Amino acid sequence: MNESFDTASALQIMPRRVSERRDLILAILLAVFSVFLTDAFFFTGLNLGVSLGLIGVAVCLVWYLWKTRRRITAYGVFCFACLPALAASFLCSDDFLLKFLSCGAILVLAAIGILELLTLRREQTGTCRSVLDVGWVLFGATFSELPEAVWAIFHRNGEGGAPKTRRIGAVLIGVGCAIPALFVILPLLTSSDAAFEGLVKRLEVRDLPIHIVAVLLGVGLALLIFSQLFYLPRAGRSDARGGVALHGVEPLIVGSFLAMLSLVYLAYLFSQGAYFFEGFRGLLPAGYTPAMYARRGFFEMCAVCVLNLIFFFGAAFLCRRTEGKLPTFIRLLMAFLCLFSLTLIAISASKMVLYIRSFGMTRLRILTSAFMLVLAVLFVCLALRLFLHRIPYLKATLIAAAASLLVLSFANVDRIVAEYNTAAYRSGALSGIDVDTISELSAAAVPSLFDLADDGDRMVADQAREELVARADLYYKSGQDARPVPVESDWRSYNVAAARAKAMLLENWDRIQTWRTAAESREG
Repeated sequence: MNESFDTASALQIMPRRVSERRDLILAILLAVFSVFLTDAFFFTGLNLGVSLGLIGVAVCLVWYLWKTRRRITAYGVFCFACLPALAASFLCSDDFLLKFLSCGAILVLAAIGILELLTLRREQTGTCRSVLDVGWVLFGATFSELPEAVWAIFHRNGEGGAPKTRRIGAVLIGVGCAIPALFVILPLLTSSDAAFEGLVKRLEVRDLPIHIVAVLLGVGLALLIFSQLFYLPRAGRSDARGGVALHGVEPLIVGSFLAMLSLVYLAYLFSQGAYFFEGFRGLLPAGYTPAMYARRGFFEMCAVCVLNLIFFFGAAFLCRRTEGKLPTFIRLLMAFLCLFSLTLIAISASKMVLYIRSFGMTRLRILTSAFMLVLAVLFVCLALRLFLHRIPYLKATLIAAAASLLVLSFANVDRIVAEYNTAAYRSGALSGIDVDTISELSAAAVPSLFDLADDGDRMVADQAREELVARADLYYKSGQDARPVPVESDWRSYNVAAARAKAMLLENWDRIQTWRTAAESREG
């Protein structure tokens, strides 16, 4: 049975709700963790501080919703378990791109976990349409209910059940109005009296405007999360879906379109098979270098796979069904699209392996390989879905994507890249090594730079030493007797990779100073 929300009817039936003590505790905790999170992000980036803030928000979410849970599924448990795991991965990796992707994954997984816990799905779980449910949780149930949630925070049940304003509301309004006034008064008082100016300086409140912006953004984030959690446990559902029924496109039209694509794909496989499939054996076509062979057609293959996804879902949604099922010949043509896409992915993967063996590893090549793996899982599940209706293709793909992201984050992609390239160069698998590429990596590359600093190739060694000198200047400054003094940093910026790099730089401080002197003499 299909289920859908009837939000308008639900709001008409349900009376305006005031907050209880549990709701007020949630709002306070969310404000504390959200402000901590935003302030840490502004001043220390995606490191320990943000990890603690995200974990705190996740704990508040589960604590508040657990009492109102309607069921527990393994899928929901997986989604909630990934939240602190992805947040904790910020400590292991210093790769901003991976951390940014993890933030997006945390939002999606939190929304799915809420849907599973409260059984609020309108669409069948694990299908493409279930994306609409995620969007509703992240945006619809958040922004649409914000005024009601804010009103509830400042009201409680009074005598006879009538809403009564909370005293804390008046206090918060007064404090909020005082903040703009303080921006004017504090500079005037500081200028008027030397003693007060000294007191303000002793407090060492630096970057005060940025702190205030972080607080305001944190409070805003807390209100958005609270409005979502406050509303969702009481969201109404209706069996009526509404809307205009789509009769569908004539199957022969859809089939003709897919058949034309399939013929072209077959011709491509037959004409280019002997050429491209040599990539599986590591052999090159005549006249081609590894670079020419590995680069040619790689991104075009990825583009074709994405287009095939569009064609697949377009046929699934538009084609007229018989007794709720697609015609058999349509499903066979769609299965061929999946098979062809999997073939392209396999060829692309073989090219990527060849490219890495010939030119070394980079962060982009690893992330691209992980993307191809997730895409392959999606196409396998789509092909099975055509004949086994219960296969949750989107759920399986999301699990594969989340697992890949966790593995990449905890494995530390930058460390893998640096160690692989260095080892391949040492063993002779790579004829040369691009020290600049390793220098562009995060702190995880420092151990590999030390390995290269003693290389027999003078140019490679000098480049590695120059980079290590620059890294030392980033983390340390010379104190008395030329001994290293750590650059002042916030404890919230702690990162495992950075801590290891700092320790290694400190242990080799004397060598680094020798390299610095040698570089200065060469320049002089």
